[in-house]
Amino acid sequence: MRARKQQTQEGFVSLHIHADTLKSLLANKFLFIEDIHCPDNVSKMRLKQLLLASVTPIRQA
Repeated sequence: MRARKQQTQEGFVSLHIHADTLKSLLANKFLFIEDIHCPDNVSKMRLKQLLLASVTPIRQA
């Protein structure tokens, strides 16, 4: 099992990035969603929330 995990992660770098910085990189097309892989469900959910917030217009009161 360990060898398989190493093989699927080959070529990837794990890092922590501030949500606002990630939004900026995506918005300015310096990073594409296809290039992002989340290592766990918590990260996937946070990314999903971030992406939804970035495409949802903010209503003016």
